[in-house]
Amino acid sequence: SLQYLTPYLFTAARWVAPKALLGVMTAEWLATGYGFGGLMNEARGNLDYGMIWTVASITIAISLGLYELILAIERAVRRRRES
Repeated sequence: SLQYLTPYLFTAARWVAPKALLGVMTAEWLATGYGFGGLMNEARGNLDYGMIWTVASITIAISLGLYELILAIERAVRRRRES
């Protein structure tokens, strides 16, 4: 039943969220040249290490935010199911 699968689904979602962001950045870099991927590529070409670290830090913050958001949703679902 679904109640036995929810812990596994939330675990998978927490693992996938940061990797999905990395996939989007790679697609931006290779396909469009826009977004964080394009910005990192442009900064690399200009040897602008400050911009590279800024984009990397923002990406890490977004990844952590997604992870924590999924964790909060999981906790809410678990609380609701227990009550």
